[in-house]
Amino acid sequence: MFTTIAQLPSLQGSSGTQVNTFSTASGQQGLSSFSLRGLGTIRTLPLLDGQRVVGANVTGVPDVSLFPQLLVKRVDIVNAGASASYGSDAVGGVVNFITDTHFKGIRRNIQGGITTYGDDATRLVQLAAGTSALGDRLHLVGSAEYDKEEGIGGGEFGTKLANGRTWFTQRTLVNRGVLNDGSPQYLVRDWAQSTTFTKYGLITAGPLQGIVFDQSGQPFQFRYGSNGVPAKNAAGTILGCFPGFCEGGDLSGNVDAGRSLKSAIDATTLNGAIVCRDALARANGCQPLNIIGGTPSAAALSYIMPEKGPYQRTRQTQDVASINISGSPVDLWAGPLSIAFGGEFRHEYYKVRADPYGAGYDATAPGGDYPNDPVLLSTGNNWYAGNYKNGRGAYSVKEAFFEANLPFLNSEKLGHANLNGAVRVTDYTTSGTVWAWKIGGTWELPIEGLRIRGAFYLDVGATFDVVKGVTLYGKIDNLFDRDPARSTIFNNPALYDQIVRVYRAGVRFKF
Repeated sequence: MFTTIAQLPSLQGSSGTQVNTFSTASGQQGLSSFSLRGLGTIRTLPLLDGQRVVGANVTGVPDVSLFPQLLVKRVDIVNAGASASYGSDAVGGVVNFITDTHFKGIRRNIQGGITTYGDDATRLVQLAAGTSALGDRLHLVGSAEYDKEEGIGGGEFGTKLANGRTWFTQRTLVNRGVLNDGSPQYLVRDWAQSTTFTKYGLITAGPLQGIVFDQSGQPFQFRYGSNGVPAKNAAGTILGCFPGFCEGGDLSGNVDAGRSLKSAIDATTLNGAIVCRDALARANGCQPLNIIGGTPSAAALSYIMPEKGPYQRTRQTQDVASINISGSPVDLWAGPLSIAFGGEFRHEYYKVRADPYGAGYDATAPGGDYPNDPVLLSTGNNWYAGNYKNGRGAYSVKEAFFEANLPFLNSEKLGHANLNGAVRVTDYTTSGTVWAWKIGGTWELPIEGLRIRGAFYLDVGATFDVVKGVTLYGKIDNLFDRDPARSTIFNNPALYDQIVRVYRAGVRFKF
């Protein structure tokens, strides 16, 4: 469903499982979130039957793949100018999923698949059912879905990809360091080799600079580029290469597709055998790893790349109470006056817990699959990627709104015209009170199919919309607390709400 809707031009830039580029540590991998007009997912408001949805992670962005896909009847999209009607987060617009609340019968879908490389097996089972009672006055509708994707394993240590994939070319953006010759400063190159590291070790300074080690630990002269061993200046800087990279040199040291790890390299000899120096680490399964050549044993790899990797477990709640009243209280000379008004109270809360190796032993006590390992840093940040942190946060919102549609022209000679407007006042516990409004109109000319329309909007995005787009890399007492006396970080009280003014005008002619 997400893939189909995201093909609309106004939704280019949305973040789905096939198109996002978030890093592992961002915590946003796997989310399907819309971005209207390229303004970002935190400025696009997804709704389910006109109601807000609980966020899928600490950014506050919902995952539309969790919506009941078999019950979706249509999707309404409002581009920009929606804050007055729907509130904050609607700076870019609204994507409203309308479900079939009167569905009767059963719908089901079962599918599965696997790649040509024998991995990334997927399984999807969907079921929706509905019935009615009490003379069609009561409708019971339900939906369930099970979806699992095994994923693709990491590449081998080096440039080899999982299960024989060959498309990786170690594409690198190199800086020529030249600004005045009329050519691009940056060049895209394949198979560029760093001059500062290799897979099994490279001496980068001193009289032995340029000596590299192979898998068996034997030294040999490293070939930096197509010209063999390049010259170097007195400071040891490699000449004849791009800054930091050489092109066309020895590729045996490339490690981009594999994993760089914080490993068990503090070793000693015990009873004639090479072992990890720390006795407690040995008791926890530590196996020595030779980082200068050598093939690591399965036990060593299992220790530095445990089956239980980094995790971040989030609990998020959204409590809402609202009232909405609408109708046409009076008929005017050009038609009925339509109004709508109401109010809402919303409380958002989240709490996140991370693994002890990433968050630190003080934040999450070690134990079980994550034993107390003296080789690791007790303060956390022991993973190469995915060092999540603990955190929590909460904020409350009070809103009131009023909307009206006033027809003022109904003539066979002049056509039909109306004015519409909306105003919304919102009070946030994070940033105070803010107003959003819109005013617009349409004119159906007596020429069949010709319509003129225009509008002026004032949209808002709350201060925490800016703040909540970050990942929990440091200890956070309350992500949404702007009081420096209570909040550890992200406590800038000088931040103000985002204000966006939108002018729109258009002419439509329908044949």
